[in-house]
Amino acid sequence: IGLLKPLFSYQAQSVAIATKRSGFAIWDQPGLGKTAQAIGWAFQLLINQKEADRAIIVTPGAIKTQFMREIKEFTGHDDILVIDGDKKKRLAQYQMADKYRWIILNYDLLHLDYKYIQPLVTRQLLIADEAHRIKGRSSKRGVAMRALANKAYRRLALSGTPIENNPSELYTIMNGFVVPGIFGSPIEFLNRYSYPGRFGGFEGARN
Repeated sequence: IGLLKPLFSYQAQSVAIATKRSGFAIWDQPGLGKTAQAIGWAFQLLINQKEADRAIIVTPGAIKTQFMREIKEFTGHDDILVIDGDKKKRLAQYQMADKYRWIILNYDLLHLDYKYIQPLVTRQLLIADEAHRIKGRSSKRGVAMRALANKAYRRLALSGTPIENNPSELYTIMNGFVVPGIFGSPIEFLNRYSYPGRFGGFEGARN
């Protein structure tokens, strides 16, 4: 697809499928190169297919510079903006953000800066790195990310641990972010993939 570093065959296969979907999730184990696949996915849609102007990557704060380095290594692009700093600095960055093809920010900024992030995401590519961080239905980052998902043109979720405790976590990520509404109502999903609890609610996993 024109990257400076080639993808492995399994990575290229994921990218080929993902670029045909409105939303896609990559649950590869750590070390298998989910970041490279995300970059390949965005590169194909931005450069080769010209279906969007920018990719917004939301990631844990400690990984932002790593993501930036890998974008440079794989694409050679320099138009990468890492949103960081105090509120005044971030506001200045948002005001010039539409000039950048790649925008990287961390989850903790989602609810703080939502009104500045939302216009940048609208009809563009949105990547949720370590997507298990948005599994909480009522968490501020989860609520903000699900709202952004409905604005984005296409979405990609990355995680090595999409389910840590129970199937409802997968429901939140897939139904709320990757392909909004794909699993129907929470009750329909939990009736199929969990057991009715003895004291109400649901427990365990099945099917």
